[in-house]
Amino acid sequence: SANDTWITDGGTIARWNGSSFHYQCIPTNVMNGYIIKLWGNSPTNFYAVGSAGTIVYYNGTTFTKIESGTTLDIQDIWGATNPKTGELEIFAIASRQDINEGNKVLKIQGSLVTILPNTGLPWSLTGILFLPNKRYYIVGDGMYKKQRLTDTVWIAFHSGLTTYYTDGIRGRSEEHTSELQSRFGIS
Repeated sequence: SANDTWITDGGTIARWNGSSFHYQCIPTNVMNGYIIKLWGNSPTNFYAVGSAGTIVYYNGTTFTKIESGTTLDIQDIWGATNPKTGELEIFAIASRQDINEGNKVLKIQGSLVTILPNTGLPWSLTGILFLPNKRYYIVGDGMYKKQRLTDTVWIAFHSGLTTYYTDGIRGRSEEHTSELQSRFGIS
């Protein structure tokens, strides 16, 4: 919101409260490298991801390191509440953009990280967006989708959006996803 905005310079997190910034340094004992992306659904449920497999959780008071199971750079993180189960789903994607060291799709549940199937994805990934039980999108060296998380293969699609490298993907609601679907023929 306008009164609760978070940014990072890679090692420090700054939180805007509507009138001033408050800075918090992430302790070096919980970081493997530098921060690339932030995601949270409240000031007491907040994640920072980054280089060398870094995942840091912030509960409003304490920063805690979460073991990611990878040394790849975690390029993006996104979360959304599943309307059917009420469960918060959080996923991240990891890869190197400059050299092929593979990729990882990560599911984060509390302090547990599970590596999910990545069949159909290229090695260079940069963004993830999803609406639980409706659509899951990953971008980078192409654009890829799944209708359900249980689908085993990520399907490539472009539909006239771009044939170039895609740095990220974001939306805030089913309305935004529906607009992507109708505007660009994404199903």
